[in-house]
Amino acid sequence: MTQTDYRAEPAVTALSEHGDAVLAAMEELIRRARRRIDVVLAAQIPHTSQLHAALRQVLSQHDDGSLRVRVLCSAFNVDRRFIRDVRDAGFNVDVRVARMPMMDSVVADDSSAVMYADAVIGRRASVTDASDVIAAMGALFDDVWRKSVSLTGQINLGDPVRSDFARSVLSTLHAGLTDEAAARNLGISIRTYRRYVAEIMESLGARSRFQAGVNAIARGLMPSDNQAPAAEARV
Repeated sequence: MTQTDYRAEPAVTALSEHGDAVLAAMEELIRRARRRIDVVLAAQIPHTSQLHAALRQVLSQHDDGSLRVRVLCSAFNVDRRFIRDVRDAGFNVDVRVARMPMMDSVVADDSSAVMYADAVIGRRASVTDASDVIAAMGALFDDVWRKSVSLTGQINLGDPVRSDFARSVLSTLHAGLTDEAAARNLGISIRTYRRYVAEIMESLGARSRFQAGVNAIARGLMPSDNQAPAAEARV
């Protein structure tokens, strides 16, 4: 008589919506990862700093580059200190900013995931090892990733004098000035101003002028202000 295999099927299991339960589940996945971690931070949950700390710790244990980490975040979930630390340490990390649904997730080694997102009946959290669910999450992540802007890649705005002037141009973009007004304020011709704008957009990987201003804030190239929430919607 053949013995039946009763191994449990992969499942999606609901988690408590309490922030501590979600954080604990995400931290556990991060600690267990061996090859790759994909993280989405777009819902501005209160434990974003703890997740960055968990990523730092696991990366320090894989300083040979064997662990790859990709982080997608909204413009206002950017942790510039984390970006600076992982860049200086040479870890295999890329942090990108993009416009995304209000959700947070961690996928470890393409085999386990924690999701925390909006639903029709409110915020819901779950953990899963169901391959079809994880594959769908991976496809969504990769699609947004291709359209996002890297914050860990190096940018070149020129020598110190040119870099300072580039920041002045970025300020005019963020302020929404017309080309005529911006050129007049900077004391240059409209043609020269537009050439600077094109070069800066290319350096920042921005597809629009407003996005260039938002990406510059996310990278720490210029200070944020009280218009940040409106800017985030256009990333």
